[in-house]
Amino acid sequence: MQGTCATDIGQEYKSPATYKDDHICLKREVAMKENEFQSRLNQLLSQIDTLPESDRPKLAQLASETNSRHQRMKKTITELQDSLDHLRLSVKYLVFDLEATRRENKYLRNMLDNNAEGAD
Repeated sequence: MQGTCATDIGQEYKSPATYKDDHICLKREVAMKENEFQSRLNQLLSQIDTLPESDRPKLAQLASETNSRHQRMKKTITELQDSLDHLRLSVKYLVFDLEATRRENKYLRNMLDNNAEGAD
């Protein structure tokens, strides 16, 4: 699966190391889709300009609202991606802390067992 992007919602579990690559790949795909969206919006505006004067303002307003909604949606998605990145990092720290705690507990149990054997 090297060199592909895992953007499906039902994707298999991947190690945290691959998230950065997937994130970069996803950003590339979003940029391509953004270019396509802007191109189509410009085509729509060009077509609106060819319509009769009475129809133009209403359709131009709808196109403008669509662009505004699209920009808000992009901002929300970016914030969501940033939140997910932060969550992934937090989980990594928690897993690291859990593993360290387990190692410490094992070490302390061994010390207690050794002290208990020495007392007998």
